Amino acid sequence: MDIGKSSAAPSRLARITLAAALVLVLSGARCSAVFEKPELQFRGLRVNSIGLDGASIDVVVDVYNPNPFRLGVDRFSYDLSVEDVHFGAGETDSPVSVEGHGTASVRLPLHVDWSRLGDVGRGALQTGSVNYGVSGEMTVATGFGRRRVSYSKAGRFAVLQ
Repeated sequence: MDIGKSSAAPSRLARITLAAALVLVLSGARCSAVFEKPELQFRGLRVNSIGLDGASIDVVVDVYNPNPFRLGVDRFSYDLSVEDVHFGAGETDSPVSVEGHGTASVRLPLHVDWSRLGDVGRGALQTGSVNYGVSGEMTVATGFGRRRVSYSKAGRFAVLQ
């Protein structure tokens, strides 16, 4: 009879399995509690080209990473409205990397039809600024996996500077 071994004591394999499961559960809880949503700041619009039917523009946004680790933004979907007029929507899958506690600028391509500019253009010329809203979703790659993060920003943008 072996002294010190009991049939009631867990086997070494069972203890290792239990310890591994506990580490996975705790690290998963820690990761989800640690991850902070990236913040998006509207920077403006850049005109790329102007044609008879409209203009090709970039919606320029800054993505701030509040986390201490690097994030990869794989995909953006976006929807832009100006003075409550829907200007357009799109998506891009041009990846951008944002260092921990850093900011990266992203250009979101959009085609704007001239027919949408009527009242908005007149208002912008009178006041020099317009109300905007940009919303959508970004797919963020972290060391803990991919996350879909929705965003929505609204504010006032000076068009005549």
